[in-house]
Amino acid sequence: MSKPTYWAIGAGIVLAIVWAIARKDAATPSPEAARNAPAAKAEGDLASANGKQEMATPAEATAGVAADGPPTSPTSRGDAHEIDVSPGFEVLSKRANTMKDTDPIRPTVRRHEQLQDEPRDESWSGRMETALRTGIQDSLTAKGMDTQRVELPVVECRATGCEIQALAYPEDNHKEGIDLQMILPALVSGPLSTEFDGYPQMLMSSRPDGRTTVITHLTRRGK
Repeated sequence: MSKPTYWAIGAGIVLAIVWAIARKDAATPSPEAARNAPAAKAEGDLASANGKQEMATPAEATAGVAADGPPTSPTSRGDAHEIDVSPGFEVLSKRANTMKDTDPIRPTVRRHEQLQDEPRDESWSGRMETALRTGIQDSLTAKGMDTQRVELPVVECRATGCEIQALAYPEDNHKEGIDLQMILPALVSGPLSTEFDGYPQMLMSSRPDGRTTVITHLTRRGK
């Protein structure tokens, strides 16, 4: 080879080495940049977290989460809540607006819905629930009957009245003073006459186990 050819090859090799060194230097961060990288990442993570928190706040507010306290529930805010429907009383789960006006069950379902829409009167509701349970049990005891002959899975009072879901035995209906149709009228016209108005509205039906379901609605006096 001629001398100019050797010079050209040598120059090419030198240029290749210089290019490789430059790329390595660019890929390796300086000590100062390496020290600053964690801080920059932490600041970025904090900003991202703050952004997520700000976005979550409206959703928490919608769910009833107080800014300085635990989540609130409908009952803790004093809102009305559903009245339990015990097994055998599923008719109360129907919607009155889907039933015919001539359906004999519709008034009972409608009253159930009305009571559900009402708040509890805490100065009255709990006191009446206790008075009704006690009055029924005392009436049974006075006649020498087991208080379990009438089960009371639900006794619920709201602002304008009460609902009672009871299970009884049909053979007790023929004994004077034992049937709920006799016990409840005696209560609301006697010891509880200042609390309730009118005759109890009662709906009775038979169960496969031989017992009778009794749905009763009582109207608060003056409401």
